[in-house]
Amino acid sequence: MNDAVTHRYVSIDLLRTVAIVLMVVYHLFFDLWYYYGVPINPNEYPIKTIGLYAGILFLIVSGMAAGIRFHGRAKEEIWHKAKKRAVRIGSAALLITLVTYWMDPETYIRFGILHCIAVSALLLPFFRSLGNINILIASTIVLGGFLLILTPLDTFLLVPLGFRYTGFRSLDYYPLAPWFGVILYGFLLGSKLYHPKLHTKTAAPKWIRILSIPGRYSLIIYLIHQPILLLLLALAKG
Repeated sequence: MNDAVTHRYVSIDLLRTVAIVLMVVYHLFFDLWYYYGVPINPNEYPIKTIGLYAGILFLIVSGMAAGIRFHGRAKEEIWHKAKKRAVRIGSAALLITLVTYWMDPETYIRFGILHCIAVSALLLPFFRSLGNINILIASTIVLGGFLLILTPLDTFLLVPLGFRYTGFRSLDYYPLAPWFGVILYGFLLGSKLYHPKLHTKTAAPKWIRILSIPGRYSLIIYLIHQPILLLLLALAKG
């Protein structure tokens, strides 16, 4: 989730920090419900909203960072960075899949948020030159994703696209439709709002820079926060 940009924008890292906080709070509720039987179902509102907002924010910021990263770079450099990032995020996604399969083969993460971001890293270069047309494309993908929920197929091969099969269950599921559309919205925002001609970087207050620090390490935090939460809950229980 952490995009390596040569010149970091504090605002981008701060948004990631907000997403991290929402994610940790949601997973705390999930762990209390799933492992300790506390009656606060994270699959129901309002708790579900926290996880939803965390995911949406992560995806939008991922797209925004790509929009910034692509600006002014040659095609070859863009593809080099895209492939490098896809490998890094994809490796983390594979680790998540293996660990969750070991924990529960019935609900393991087949195509979660990291899988979505990794594949999207390879897709975004194709949309670089489309400009505002990306608004229409993103909207079509988002709307199409909700239609796919109503179109179950008896195959697991199309799960990454958004087609679910009967009995499908997963702890984390972010198919390309609708979620690549959300990333594409962020991509357009990043390329517009952070265009060098329109956006001048200014020194942020110290407390803002401190709050943005977790956002620099969002992928690492994503990978380790659940084991830490479970350890802390186990210690609290005694």
